[in-house]
Amino acid sequence: AADGGSSPDRGALGIAETSPEEEKPAGIPLNEAPVWRRALIMLAGAGMNFVLGFVVLLVLVITSGKLGSTTVAQFTGNAQSCADGLREGDTILKVDGQVCRTIGDLSGCFDGTTQTHDFTVLRNGQVVHLPGVTVGPSTDADGNTIAIDFRVAALSKTPRHVLQRTGTLFRYYSTAILGGFWQLFTGQAGMEELSGPIGTVSAVSQAVRYGWRDVLSLMALLTINVGIFNLLPIPALDGCKLLFLAWEGLTGHPVPDSVQGFVNTAGMVALVWLMVLVTLQDLTRFL
Repeated sequence: AADGGSSPDRGALGIAETSPEEEKPAGIPLNEAPVWRRALIMLAGAGMNFVLGFVVLLVLVITSGKLGSTTVAQFTGNAQSCADGLREGDTILKVDGQVCRTIGDLSGCFDGTTQTHDFTVLRNGQVVHLPGVTVGPSTDADGNTIAIDFRVAALSKTPRHVLQRTGTLFRYYSTAILGGFWQLFTGQAGMEELSGPIGTVSAVSQAVRYGWRDVLSLMALLTINVGIFNLLPIPALDGCKLLFLAWEGLTGHPVPDSVQGFVNTAGMVALVWLMVLVTLQDLTRFL
């Protein structure tokens, strides 16, 4: 029976006594944190997209076939590049002034048409300049058309080479995405170039038909795309919030809440309206 309505001894039950102060959650509100901490939080979301994209590309590189170098191994048929001075064993350092560290850098210098280029190669330990080297497309043993008339030597899959190739792919994807956004903002590309959720689902379904490697490649592209888009200085996105934080860091005074609220609301409305327009465009394109 209860004695005078008193509660059981909490200590006897093994329950520690806590004060109201001890029950409060640790830490401080986000808006009271230092500017640099809030900036790191804003960057974390996009950063994780970049990390995931890099990991996906790393898986693609690890599971791929041989990794190519920038060293000429052999020529195909009567290759014009050989006649113009390129030799087997030459390590290509530059093409038209563009540095070539990996096979990805090298392949980006040729578009599959016959063109004349200026090469800088390493030959027998010496740097040699080869102006006016004509490189044209050729076919491999399986009859597939390739952009150049010479083959490069294979690289062993060491961690260094794998990371180099992954970094090259990541840079290629990022540059292509940034170039696309730039074309949109400068009017070089129109709204018809955009795709929404329906277009994305259609692209994924096509990639699935081609195989798992195409799915992973598309996944890396979309993931990096989301990360870059989130960092653009567009209202309602983290990029715009970073601008607000930069202003606060430089002036010591935060942007008024009313201004931030108005800008973010206007940006959200514009993004929703853009999504509706792109979705309608996808419907007319695919239905």
